[in-house]
Amino acid sequence: MNGHAFSNYTTAITGEITLTAKIRADDYIPEVNETILSQYESLGNGNFIWRFLTTGKLTLYSVSGGVGNTVAQSSVTLSSVGCVDGLTDVWVRMHHVPDNGAGNSVTKFYYSFDITNNEDSVNWTQLGSTQTSAAIANRDSSTYAHKVGVYVTIVGDFFGRIYQASARAGDPTSPVVYNPRFSKWETDDTSRIDDKGVTWTLQNDATIQNKYGDLLD
Repeated sequence: MNGHAFSNYTTAITGEITLTAKIRADDYIPEVNETILSQYESLGNGNFIWRFLTTGKLTLYSVSGGVGNTVAQSSVTLSSVGCVDGLTDVWVRMHHVPDNGAGNSVTKFYYSFDITNNEDSVNWTQLGSTQTSAAIANRDSSTYAHKVGVYVTIVGDFFGRIYQASARAGDPTSPVVYNPRFSKWETDDTSRIDDKGVTWTLQNDATIQNKYGDLLD
């Protein structure tokens, strides 16, 4: 998918969370912040934004008690591990624990160049160091839709391709709650239901550029 999509899934993941996507960015060090996944429209009813900063680092923006903060960012960039603008397909993952029970908030970022489209078959490498800070409150119970490639209608657009994405309410072994796989869509599709029963709809000028997911599972 080139562009962004909205879902009909509005359940907030307020605690431990794992977000995953397979992407190809036009620019791995973008001129503006670019969103991979989000549940956000406004600060008073937001939950999270997972995105690239203009530094090229992956980051988690979290909303707790109506206050938003960047709670973690990767210590290195995807460019530094070999991603080339507009050419490299890469899996990315973020696992965040607001409070690990020992007074710490812990976040880990991962990447993989595996060509598979099967998330469960990916071999992950940690992107930089584990990010640890003081424990934070759980994220707010937003009622906004979860989105791919944007966080407010047309704000924070991702430029490039997002082949698929998923979210888990827990660690990376927890059940998936949604998993749009745009690489399996037909080029004339504008809306489809994912394996978890969540409906995803392309927005604005988003397009499905090609269909090759069946070949790489």
